[in-house]
Amino acid sequence: VVDEAHGLVGRVRRALSPEISTKEIDEALACSEASAAWHGLVLRLSELVRKPFLESSRYRDGRALVEMPVLDLRDILACCEAHAIAYPPPEPVRVVVGRLRYFVEHLDWRSRESADAFTDISRDLGRLTSLGSLCIDPSGWISTQIRAFGGCVVLSATLRPQNFFIDNFG
Repeated sequence: VVDEAHGLVGRVRRALSPEISTKEIDEALACSEASAAWHGLVLRLSELVRKPFLESSRYRDGRALVEMPVLDLRDILACCEAHAIAYPPPEPVRVVVGRLRYFVEHLDWRSRESADAFTDISRDLGRLTSLGSLCIDPSGWISTQIRAFGGCVVLSATLRPQNFFIDNFG
C-alpha cells in the first residue's frame, strides 16, 4: 500500500538521481593536504567532476548536458579502493569515496537497466560544481517494483491526471 502516491514519482526520480559535488570533494581536498597519500587521487576526482561543465557548450542557467566520464570515474574508484588498503582514508575522504562508489554503482545499474530514462547533467553552483545522473523517467523502475511485489494499492486524493499515474505505475 502506497499512501500519498501523488508524490511517489518525484520521490523516486530524486532517489534515482545521484550527484557528486565539489563541496564534499573540496572538504576532502583540504583534509587530504595533511594526508599526502590521498591528495593526488582526490585532486583528480575534483578535476574530473569540474571538467564536463567546463567543456560543455550546451548550457543554460548554470546547467549543462554532458557526457558522463564513466570509465574515468571507475578508474578513480578502483585506485581509491586499492589505495585504502595501504593508507586508511581520513573521514572526509572516506565520505567522498563512498559517494563515488554509490555514483559508479548507479551508472553501472542504469546502463544495464534503463539508460534511456536518464540524462547526464553538470551544474555550476558558483564556486561549486556537481556532476549528476538525472532520472527523467522513473516509470520503468516503479512498474518493475510493483510487478515484483505482485501488485500495489496506491492512495491519494490527487491522482490526476489519471493516465500519468497509470503510465508511471504500470
